[in-house]
Amino acid sequence: MSDSRAPAVPGRPPPRPPGRPGRCPGTTGLTVHLSFGDVSGRYHLDQLTTDLVVHTWDLAQGIGKDTRLPGDLVDFAPDRFAGHGDLSGSGLFDPPLPVPEEASPQTRLPALTGRRGG
Repeated sequence: MSDSRAPAVPGRPPPRPPGRPGRCPGTTGLTVHLSFGDVSGRYHLDQLTTDLVVHTWDLAQGIGKDTRLPGDLVDFAPDRFAGHGDLSGSGLFDPPLPVPEEASPQTRLPALTGRRGG
């Protein structure tokens, strides 16, 4: 299967769409050079996945759709923020919002990143 957006290069096979990390041996063990330093491929994949989960919530909220996300992704994302404390100092997040102790992960995730609603 080729990516119809990518031009064909004479004499080369057509480009392949990106695969899942598990299908690219060694991806998680690579070193990725980011603006704040070097990280493992696993860390970077986790960071990108979390970013997509949070912004999926943002998009649903913004267009007035259901903001409930798949449970496995909601369970995955908050752990990526653990140990970082209040992320608002980065300028990328508002301060975390308080939530009741019994709040569901669906409620906790947006609150952790300073998002209201949902």
